This record gives sequence, structure tokens and C-alpha cells, in this order.
Amino acid sequence: MRSLIDTNSAFVPLVACAALWAQRSGMPPKMVLRRVCEWAMVGAFPDKAFVDPGGLTIEPFDIYMAARVLTEGNPLFSTISLGGWTLSGRSYDPVLLEKVQLSVGDVLRFCDQLNVYPPDPLLTRFQRFEMRFVLRKALVPPPCPHADAHAVQHMKRSSATGSVNRLRDILEGIKGNRRVRSPYVRVVTEPFHAEEWSKIWCDELAETQATVQAHGDETHAKALEDLVAQWDAFLRFETMACASISVAPTGPDVRVRLSTSSTSVTVDGTKLQLPEKPFRLLLALARRAERDDNFVSHQALADQLWGSSAHQVSRHLRDVVRDLRGHLTSAGLDQAKVQQLVQTGPTQGYRLNVPRDQIRIEE
Repeated sequence: MRSLIDTNSAFVPLVACAALWAQRSGMPPKMVLRRVCEWAMVGAFPDKAFVDPGGLTIEPFDIYMAARVLTEGNPLFSTISLGGWTLSGRSYDPVLLEKVQLSVGDVLRFCDQLNVYPPDPLLTRFQRFEMRFVLRKALVPPPCPHADAHAVQHMKRSSATGSVNRLRDILEGIKGNRRVRSPYVRVVTEPFHAEEWSKIWCDELAETQATVQAHGDETHAKALEDLVAQWDAFLRFETMACASISVAPTGPDVRVRLSTSSTSVTVDGTKLQLPEKPFRLLLALARRAERDDNFVSHQALADQLWGSSAHQVSRHLRDVVRDLRGHLTSAGLDQAKVQQLVQTGPTQGYRLNVPRDQIRIEE
């Protein structure tokens, strides 16, 4: 087994280290390899310690997930549960583990940190004597606590980072600096349309805010704040409506009547029944429109729809708005008129764009 490690090389295979530890302790090689990969997940090895034969860095999370797939099931069919996520085993091929290498120095630092004897080919003469007669250190890395918790935190940060980056791509695409992924390619080739682009931006912003609130940290919050400031500056530069100014609505020629007892709504003489959430959303917008023409914030709407758990479900607000608009369209209004009726405000929220004298709420 000593031939697994070339003592003349500055790098050693991770799998070889685990195999040598397993041989020494009598433990199954996969169990030892799983332990080592879990220690990698919690940061027991130096930063960027793991590389492939070409010298490219391999992330500890990928190593950890590959070890879980290796020890928990068939990589072609297995799924891995991690916090609230369910990940496909196909995304983390255990073959990756055979490519992982790390420097001899990083192996020795890991062993010193955990008080473990290094693999046999890396032992000093004194360590060989000590291991044979005194045994002051462990023969194999011990079980690693909290590896799953560290992996969940990694997934949360990755989710928040991906959401912020997607919002940044959309903003850059709208500004015309570069194309972005479908379905947003369409908007970068057209003239500036504040209403349409504001809807795209605000829908994505609401989802990003929910993701950052649930999974992000101060860095993500600051990045999101910067993007919102860039969007506001872009609107001002384009001499369109500033996000911080409420413009008095002219209101489409529509009468809106709501009955709280039957959760029904009459729009322009056509009566329809709404599901609970779309009705409560429309009711909240109507009550605000009776007082003034300001937007109702995403958080305020989420609080009214889901109460104290709004921070967990606010990302679904966009779906409720889409559902409401769909029901209004089915009432006979064309899509453009519905978009004008239930307006999306950049960074502000939503509002019912109807003059207060055309709104009736029957309790």
C-alpha cells in the first residue's frame, strides 16, 4: 500500500491517504475517506488545498458531496438530502475523488491539527517508533462533527450569491451593457420601455430579496442594495419615472367592487370568484387605493397574506400577483389593461391603479 504515495512527489492523492489510514486502523476504506471529506467540508485543510492533476482547485463542497454519493448509494439513481435541498447524485460523481490531490505539507498540517499520525510513507523515524511503542496520537482521523451543517450553510450562501448574480445580469442586460440569458435577451434589443422593464426588474428583485433574506449575509444584502441604487440611477438617467417618486394614477376606465363575505370581485361589470390569496391581495391594494395612490410594499403585502411567517413565504408573492392578473384577464380584460390595473412599482411594490371613487368594498 505504501506505493500509493510517491515519497518523491510534493503532492499525494487523497484516496491514497484514506486507504493507508484504513489499512493501519482496520477500518473500511470508504468510511475513512468519508471522514476525511467531511473534515474538508468544515475547513480542517488549508484554503485551496485540493487540486486536480492539472492544478485546478477543487472545492471542498464537491469533495464532500462526492463522498456522500459514494457511501450512500448508486450515483446514477441516488438523491442526497441536505437541509431543505434534495440534490441529484449525478451532479457529484465519486470519480472526482480519484482526481483529488493535496500537498504533503497540507496533509501534515491536517494531521497536526487533529492529532493524527500521517499515512505511513509520510511518517518520520521518531513517529514510527512512537506509534509502535507509545501511541500518543490517533491512528486514523476521528469522526467529524457538523459537516452537514457546514454544507447547508454553503448551499445557502451559494443560493443567495446566485440570486444576486442573476439580478445583476438582468440589470446589465437592461442597461444594454451585454446580453443576458434567455428569456431576458429580448429586452436588450428593444427601445427603452419603462413599464415592461420595470415589471421584469421588480419581479426578479422580489425573488432575490426573499432569497437573500432567507439565506444571505451582510455581503449579499450590501450587493443587493447597490443593485437597487444602480437601477434607480438608471431610471433617472433615462428621464423616466424615478423609483422614489409616486406618480398620481390616471386610472383605467374600470369599476372594481369587492365583497369580503363572498371573496368575489366585479370588474367592469363582470363578476368572478377569486381564490383566497389573490382576493386578499386585491383587497389590500384596494384599501390602500381608497386612501392614497402610493404603492404597497412587498413586505406589507406578505405580512397581510401570510402573517408572522411572511419572511418564509414572501418569495411566493410574485406568484400570487400573477395568479390575480390571470383571473382578471379571464374576466374579459386584455392583458395590457390588467398590467395597468395592477401596477408593479420599481423597488416599491404593487398598487391598484384605479381612482378611489371607482372602488367599492362591501364588508
